[in-house]
Amino acid sequence: MNNKFISTYWRSIVVALIILFLSVYPFSSDLGLPRFQYRDKFIHSLMYVALAFVLYYDYHKIKLQVERFKHNLPLLLLFPLVFGGLIEIVQEAFFPPRTAEWLDWISDIAGSVIGFFFATIIFRK
Repeated sequence: MNNKFISTYWRSIVVALIILFLSVYPFSSDLGLPRFQYRDKFIHSLMYVALAFVLYYDYHKIKLQVERFKHNLPLLLLFPLVFGGLIEIVQEAFFPPRTAEWLDWISDIAGSVIGFFFATIIFRK
């Protein structure tokens, strides 16, 4: 990675690293959070809403400065989708008792789409 990329996307990198940490750290089963069905999926969605939103924010800032970056939007949406899938694979392979779940990845994808949707609305102007 070059310094320009890091200086542009540092917020996105920090959020991705936080998600990676939260995804592999062996938390105890009771963190004092409210319990409800699909809580884990809801948390996955929220993490990826944040990642997609911050990615779009960083992208939007650079796009305003350099016109050639306007064509990178599909790659920007692809990153959280691939990142979520890779984390599921890494959890299963290297961080037992963590497991890979399709519904977790689907929640990541849903959160990413929602995050991009809100970001495009907010940063449209």
